[in-house]
Amino acid sequence: MDLAENRFGKTWKHFLEVLKVDYNCSLADVCRDQHTTFGGMSSWMSRRGYSVKQAKADVV
Repeated sequence: MDLAENRFGKTWKHFLEVLKVDYNCSLADVCRDQHTTFGGMSSWMSRRGYSVKQAKADVV
């Protein structure tokens, strides 16, 4: 489980970096590039209160 937690954290950080360069990127695309399942990532985000909508609002 710890490996998955680490992978999801790295994927989220990578998504935030990509978002600064390409505002129209999707989390699903970043998950695919990082070899992380979108469903698992969504569950991990909801447990921590992370939101793509909020992340995009913070970038603008």
